[in-house]
Amino acid sequence: MKKFRFSLEAALHLRELRLESEEAKLSAIHAELDAVRHAEQTLRDELEESSRAVLAAEPDAFLLGEQDRFRQAAGRRFAAFANQAALIGQRIAEQKQKVVIARRDRELLVKLKEAARNEWLRKADRELQAVADEAYLSRWGR
Repeated sequence: MKKFRFSLEAALHLRELRLESEEAKLSAIHAELDAVRHAEQTLRDELEESSRAVLAAEPDAFLLGEQDRFRQAAGRRFAAFANQAALIGQRIAEQKQKVVIARRDRELLVKLKEAARNEWLRKADRELQAVADEAYLSRWGR
């Protein structure tokens, strides 16, 4: 009886590597989104702290003008963050599709391997049964 050998083992290995690669790319894109969200939260905290500092001090026209300019700049940065997050969200959706395709391709070969192994087991069982039958008949004939 021959040892089980899957002829597409190398292809399966390549598909597994591709899946790992696509998942790593997806993780990297998620990290980019996390960085944008963190920067947005940092700006939100700075804006809040600035507002508290202005309220704690005796605000004059210059200070209020600076606070207003800071709020306007922060608003532009928030808009830029939202735009970045939207673009990254699109990249995440595209990369998820690539991961799904890579996973499906890998699963196809895994199923083929399982089917080939099951067929090999059936053949091995038949071969073993044939040997057992032959041994029984040779003993019975004596």
